Amino acid sequence: MPPESPIKPWPVVSSRAVANYRIFQLRADLKVNPRTGSRHDFFVIECADWVNVVAITPDEGLALITSSRKIDPQDSSKLTSDNRLTVIDLKASPPKVIQRLQAGKGAAGLSVNRKGDLALVANRGEGTVSVFSIQGKSLTKVGTVTIGDKTGPSHVDFTPDG
Repeated sequence: MPPESPIKPWPVVSSRAVANYRIFQLRADLKVNPRTGSRHDFFVIECADWVNVVAITPDEGLALITSSRKIDPQDSSKLTSDNRLTVIDLKASPPKVIQRLQAGKGAAGLSVNRKGDLALVANRGEGTVSVFSIQGKSLTKVGTVTIGDKTGPSHVDFTPDG
């Protein structure tokens, strides 16, 4: 029998729906720290399996979500590649989608640098990385880096020094 984990679950005191969007739902859970008894808010994103990655900016103001697949408009029983990058304002009450951008085919892995002014998206379906600048609450696509036709990058990250 495996040893008991020293990490105890945090009981949910209450849960409420915050927002319902087409590709995901946002829920707020109030949980209790089992060690200290203090209460903390947790935001939970419930999403379909084609939502791959959620990144939060360092100031916790924005959530960025990539979608590598979507329902095929020609045949709703199938999935096809997607290229969406959705931006959510987490400080709005309730949080809301403020931008929808196009990354590249099969937008998958996503990272935001420590300064919070640059985001990278690995585009699995085309062997590229999309580069976005972040200014306040606005993202702008500033370039695309080609990695290779058959590389299919699934994630991208920044070095510790940015």
